[in-house]
Amino acid sequence: MIKKFNFAKRIAEETRIFKNVSAYTLTSRLQLDKLKQLYGEETGSHGNNYKIIPPGVNAHKYRLSTNEDNQVEIDLPEPYIFCLSRIDTHKGHSLLLQAFDIVRLEFPSVNLVIGGGSPKPGKRELEVYDEMENIIAERGMRENVHIIGYVPDKLMRPYYQQSLFFVMPSKYEPLGMTAMEAMACGKAVVASKFGGIKNIITNGENGFLVDPANSQEFAEVMVKLIKDPRLAKNVGYSAHNYIVKHYSWEIQAQKHVELYNTAFG
Repeated sequence: MIKKFNFAKRIAEETRIFKNVSAYTLTSRLQLDKLKQLYGEETGSHGNNYKIIPPGVNAHKYRLSTNEDNQVEIDLPEPYIFCLSRIDTHKGHSLLLQAFDIVRLEFPSVNLVIGGGSPKPGKRELEVYDEMENIIAERGMRENVHIIGYVPDKLMRPYYQQSLFFVMPSKYEPLGMTAMEAMACGKAVVASKFGGIKNIITNGENGFLVDPANSQEFAEVMVKLIKDPRLAKNVGYSAHNYIVKHYSWEIQAQKHVELYNTAFG
C-alpha cells in the first residue's frame, strides 16, 4: 500500500495545501472531525478558514411525484423497499439483509430491491455480491430480495418515487447522496446513524436513524413504516421540504458565494 499510494508524499502535499489555502470546504461535520483527527492543527493556519457545504441535490429532477411521473412504468416487483449505493464492504448490505429477513416474515409480499454497483464490477465488489447471495440463500429470501445492479440515471427518479421508502444501512458514510435524493422525492428514509446523514435527518421528523448492526431495531422501523403508510407519507413530505429548503443546488451555490466573499472579499 505504501509503495502503491506513496502516503508520505501525499500527506506532505496535503499538509502544505492546508497551510496555504485561503479557504476550503468539506461535505459534512463528520468529515471535518476526521480531518482534524488525522491532520490536527495543520487543517487550517488561518483560523476557521473552512465551511461545511454538502453536495447539493437537483430538486427539480428529484421531486414529489407528478401525474406524469405516476404514469412511468418500471420493472421492479411492487411493493418494494429501495436501497441504492455503491457495492462495497462498508455499505452495510449484509446488515440490511439480516434486518429484512425479520421484516419479510411479517410482510411476505414486501420486496427488497438493492441497486447500484459498477457495470463491470471488480474483485471487491464481486466479493460483496457473493456475501449477499450467500445470506439470501441461507435465509431463503430469494423470492423477496432483488439485486438489480447498475441503475441508469433515467430510472433513478421513478425507482425512488415508486418505492415504499428508502434505506441506507452504511457502517460509515460521509454524507449519503442517494438518501438525500430519496428525501427530495418525498420518501421516508431509514438511515444508519453512523454517518453524515445524521446532520440532515432529525429522527422521527424527516427520517429515521438506526444502528444497522441492530437487526431488531432496524427491522422495527421498517415494519412501522409498512404498517403506517400515512406516517411514511408525512415523514416523506417533511424530508422533501427540508431538502428543498436547505440542500438544493441553488442553496449550496449561495453558500459558495458567501465563502468566496469572506475569503477574498
